[in-house]
Amino acid sequence: MEHGQVERQKSYPSIRHLARSKALILVLFTMILNPAGQGVASEDAGPTLSLLFENDILATDDQDRNYSNGLQVEWVTRPGGGPGVFHKVGRFFSPDKANAETRSIYGAGHRFYTPDDLSLAVPDPNDRPYAAFLYGAVGVLTNTNDKQLDVLNLTAGVVGPAALGEDLQRTAHRTSGAIDPQGWDTQITNRFAFEAEWLRIYRFKLAEIGTGWSVEALPQYVVRAGNFKSELGIGGMLRVGKNIPIDFGVPRIEAGLAGAAYQKPVAKFGWYIFAGVNGRYVPRDLVLDEVSALGEGVTREPLVGDVELGLALNLEGVQVSYSHVWRSQSFEEEIGDSAVGVLSLTVNF
Repeated sequence: MEHGQVERQKSYPSIRHLARSKALILVLFTMILNPAGQGVASEDAGPTLSLLFENDILATDDQDRNYSNGLQVEWVTRPGGGPGVFHKVGRFFSPDKANAETRSIYGAGHRFYTPDDLSLAVPDPNDRPYAAFLYGAVGVLTNTNDKQLDVLNLTAGVVGPAALGEDLQRTAHRTSGAIDPQGWDTQITNRFAFEAEWLRIYRFKLAEIGTGWSVEALPQYVVRAGNFKSELGIGGMLRVGKNIPIDFGVPRIEAGLAGAAYQKPVAKFGWYIFAGVNGRYVPRDLVLDEVSALGEGVTREPLVGDVELGLALNLEGVQVSYSHVWRSQSFEEEIGDSAVGVLSLTVNF
């Protein structure tokens, strides 16, 4: 059969089944991972730990493609934790420096990107190249009166074979019985990569509906600069629920609206649904702008956007969320839009 007629093997059958039971997964994670004796007062000043998993197979039955997978762990200290210079810098961005609450951020993660057809040892020259990014991150967040959050973050790491994308994807696929990706030998070459980020999110309570019920709006904008990615973004989220914690949206790696691994619980149990949209101008994206080992490249789209829907559950200081993110085409040769599912776990200690 010709290349376009080949029926490709489906990947991650077990994960696909997991994705079809998202609501049940959220409830089970919240119950199982709830730390005993967790405080729930809104004045709780404890640190938070977040674990994030972003993968396109959670959102679609297609093969891995484009931004295919992201894993990240992030630790946010209690107020005042970490180097003093972080907090001086964080307060600089606050309109009420005397009452600004600053916390240090430390994280590490991994992302990889693949073309549409993993069965080709020589990938389609009109598709994105294989790429992976292994990184660490450090920063500071500043909460001003629970109404404005500023995040300054520096992410740095390595792109290329040293980022271990081939090893991670092949191990995951062999474990799950999925197709073995054949084209990693053509991935972009090793290089140092970094990006600096400034994110601002506002929090507005639009309405209170009965006991504990509320509607909130979270507009935001973000500026990123670096050789990994440079972009200007603007967007917003609307959320409705009961006992919504004091936070600024669920944390993210790359898909959808930016959020923060930060929360102050207000009750033992709460939940909310949310919807958001964002647009970005992207003058630089290393994993699209660089050519592969084949000497081929694609034409990046400078204007891109995401639309998302999601659900977050909170139980005694533990938040579990799922977001379904639809993404516009990121390069001209891409066939259709893409989608990514985002699972996050945030524990307030």
